[in-house]
Amino acid sequence: MFVFQRLTTAAHHYILGSFFSLASIYYLAKSFEKRSIIDLLLASISGFLTAFIFVPAILLVYISIPVFLILFLTRVSYKLNKNKYRRIFISLLIFISLSIVPIIYLRYVAQFPEFKAFINTEQIAPYDIRPSNYLMIVGMTYLFSFFSIRRILAKGKSLELLLFSYLIIHPAAVFLATKVLEINKVRFFFTSYFIVFGVLATFGIIEIAEFIKRRWNKIPTVLILGILLFIILYPSRHNFGMSYARNRVCFCQKEFFDYGYPQKEVMETINYLKKESGEYDAVLSGYFAGVLIPAFSGNRVYTSWWQRLMQTDNLGVVSENVERFYSRRMQNEEALSFLRKEGIKFVFLGDEERNKSADRKDLNYPFLTEKSRFGTTILYRVEEGI
Repeated sequence: MFVFQRLTTAAHHYILGSFFSLASIYYLAKSFEKRSIIDLLLASISGFLTAFIFVPAILLVYISIPVFLILFLTRVSYKLNKNKYRRIFISLLIFISLSIVPIIYLRYVAQFPEFKAFINTEQIAPYDIRPSNYLMIVGMTYLFSFFSIRRILAKGKSLELLLFSYLIIHPAAVFLATKVLEINKVRFFFTSYFIVFGVLATFGIIEIAEFIKRRWNKIPTVLILGILLFIILYPSRHNFGMSYARNRVCFCQKEFFDYGYPQKEVMETINYLKKESGEYDAVLSGYFAGVLIPAFSGNRVYTSWWQRLMQTDNLGVVSENVERFYSRRMQNEEALSFLRKEGIKFVFLGDEERNKSADRKDLNYPFLTEKSRFGTTILYRVEEGI
């Protein structure tokens, strides 16, 4: 997936989690190099926000610390630099003590049924990521990142050592930490690892290019860099194609949607629904709106993406009813009977719902009255008197 896409169209907590985790690493490394209370404070605040917004992102930072210390020991003698090590340990103690507060709170609420239900849903769609296909996911940048080790160890900068530790701890977190923490493996792929790997791969490319240039100085540097970039990008051509195909069509034509950025007309319709409906008025919609409606208008919905994810026992019947209703394959009497049986007061019609019929036209059931229209998104009310 394109880095630009990951930085602009991902859900808000993923973007912010990546941003603040990188900020915490940056300021933490600065606090290691010099006595700066401001840098340590900024690192702690960034770490706290990371833990509050998206826990897996801060877990990567925590796990990277032991690896960083080992790498640092290979570069800087403890006996000759005791003051520097003391400063590092004090900084780490303060950083962890302040940033871990949201995680302690999570452990507290873990005793309640709602949190246990969340843990169970994490395991419903486990995304079977194996070591054999890990490289296919992270791409060639991961391999090229290892060529940066000579440069990083030679300089011994704290920031670069912290970043390099991600090469070890990211796969370890995916395959080991997820089992202990009972979270989905895919969660660690929503962190800032791709930015870290990109930076390290750049260092690695420079190292390779300089090595080739020293051996065969007649080869143009531009040609060397071009070949290396081709080696990195070519194996991922299918991912780029899929990413482009996903974003050039309507979100509703794909299996997974980006809930962080719903269409404006969808939200306008849901806001109207909130004003014009009662709390217990049920709404019929597709999977996408079925997630947004309870969150923003408070209404009960007939189905949602979560029901499909959890594969409930009645999912087959529910899905068939939704498909037949929106494709207008239900007769008027059957459709009205279905709505009354389920206590549905409103019917939502957006792009996702329209795509269930061949002509994508408005619904023409006689018992539906149009209450609002924003763009192509319509809200109908079910008339009881018919």
